[in-house]
Amino acid sequence: WNSSNTGPIYSDNPYWTQYENYANDSRDNIYGYATVNYKITDWMSAMGRASFNTTGDMQEERVAVGSAGLSGYSRYNRDFNETNFDFMLNFNKDISEELSFTGLLGTNLRRERAESIFTATNGGLVVPKLYSISNSASPVNPPTETFSRRGVDGIFANVNFGFRDTYYMELSARQDKSTTLPKGDNSYFYPAAGVNVIFSNLLET
Repeated sequence: WNSSNTGPIYSDNPYWTQYENYANDSRDNIYGYATVNYKITDWMSAMGRASFNTTGDMQEERVAVGSAGLSGYSRYNRDFNETNFDFMLNFNKDISEELSFTGLLGTNLRRERAESIFTATNGGLVVPKLYSISNSASPVNPPTETFSRRGVDGIFANVNFGFRDTYYMELSARQDKSTTLPKGDNSYFYPAAGVNVIFSNLLET
């Protein structure tokens, strides 16, 4: 009921799909970072950090000659790169015997770059099991190409006050400026606040 002289009429059997209409998906990933710390005083230090992450993806899909659908081959390549530069001042000081203070002030510069290309055969394959764009039965359509770049510059701060090692109040804020937002309206600010109590310290021993 599902076979003819040219192949299956309705659907491919699972074995054929597994071993003939197979796909590849691979990724190469390289990343790393370097950090420098410098102690300015006994309660303040500085940190500089540079990091990068780059990936290369390749995806291939195949439909063999003799399948229920039209044979073909497609290929997708994508390269992505992200670089970050951070600088932070860290603070840790006991203001008095009962009051402590920790905090940080920093900036982050992030740069992203991505490009991809997709192409596929047209009208089926001429030579069976030869999976190549040049093995297209008809002229290939122009490939789909994308390219994007993005930059985000941010400044941020965090302060935390502690009282008697039991009560804590934390405040933080960050403001980012992105190149992908409309000019003149490309900055956004988001604050946060929190209060914590260590109740076990309130219990009499």
